[in-house]
Amino acid sequence: MKSDWVIREAQVEHIEPMIQFWKGIEGVGLGRSDEPASLEIMLKNNSSSCLIAWHGDNIVGTILGGFDGRRGMIYHLAVLPQWRRRKLGQSLLERCLGILKERGAVKVNLFVYPHNSQAIAFYESLGWIPRSDIQAYSWDYAAEL
Repeated sequence: MKSDWVIREAQVEHIEPMIQFWKGIEGVGLGRSDEPASLEIMLKNNSSSCLIAWHGDNIVGTILGGFDGRRGMIYHLAVLPQWRRRKLGQSLLERCLGILKERGAVKVNLFVYPHNSQAIAFYESLGWIPRSDIQAYSWDYAAEL
């Protein structure tokens, strides 16, 4: 079956359209690290693993894959609701994972909101395993101000 989308690397000029896209996707949380300056750094450091799925001139899916030299991290795998169940999310994820593996990642992590049952079901159907052996923590520099 031929897909009606094309996956390309995200470019700096796509940052604002991606932010607008994510704002319309339930389950995607945006924070200060999703401001244009931060995303520009993400794209600069991870150009090959930050991907957009296009249908014509329209964004229908995204994924940001980061690599810190040890592990990969997946952010903002998002697909328009009407484009789900067509293997688009899986295609984005598999391509990103392949790139992260080529770059040397031996493990890849991601975060999912506990109330995002669709995302949880999606990842678990692909073999992702929820972690119960660790607890995630964050440091917020804004708290220092």
